[in-house]
Formats: sequence, structure tokens, C-alpha cells
Amino acid sequence: TVDGYVLLLRRGEDVGEAPGLLVFPGGHPEPGNVTLVDSDGTGDGDAHMADAEVKTQGARNLGAEIASHGAEVALQSGTDWDAAVTEELYDSMLREITEETGLPRCQLGKPRFIGAARRKEITEET
Repeated sequence: TVDGYVLLLRRGEDVGEAPGLLVFPGGHPEPGNVTLVDSDGTGDGDAHMADAEVKTQGARNLGAEIASHGAEVALQSGTDWDAAVTEELYDSMLREITEETGLPRCQLGKPRFIGAARRKEITEET
């Protein structure tokens, strides 16, 4: 937040995944929110199949750059598509915080990438 706090959410007890646990707000990025304008002035949302592998590899490279150098530095060497995807990732976090807590967006600080969490289901077999 703008006053230097970190926000955690406690998941409800009646949810299927991670009931009752503290979690960082993560958001749900929407691919349809990532639209670039082509040189002919038309919008380009989802990747065309011919471009999918290039964009997927670009996303992998961008993720590695963010992990190594931070989002600000990574975006300086990325493409417009990389910048739009990164903007949607961070914007989705802010949307979730506002929706789930009622905190106005002006009370939230600039999002920072501090790591990625990977959940593992623990079953009796593991």
C-alpha cells in the first residue's frame, strides 16, 4: 500500500483450494484485455496461431528477465506485446485487491514482483 504495508488475504474455509490460508492477491489476467493496434489501425487481441510460438517464447524470455532484473528493466528491452502483457498482469492484481477488499486504487502502491508461488496439492499418496 502507499503507507508501506503488504496486503494478504485469508481464503475462506469453504473454498476448494487452499482453504483458510493466507495468500497474496494474484488477480486473473484476461487475454482479451491485451490488445495491440497493428500498422493498419486494427486491433490484435489473442495471438494468431502462426505467432503463438513466437509470443510464447517471448513470454518465457520476459519472465526470466523480470525474475533477473525486475519489470522496469525487462520492459525496456521488450516489445509492445511484452509491455501490454506485463501491464495486464500487474493491473489484474490491482483489480483483485480493489474488488476483494474495497480499498480504493489510489491507496495502493505500485505493484512489485517479489516472486512467484506454486501450489502443490498434498494427498495421502504423496
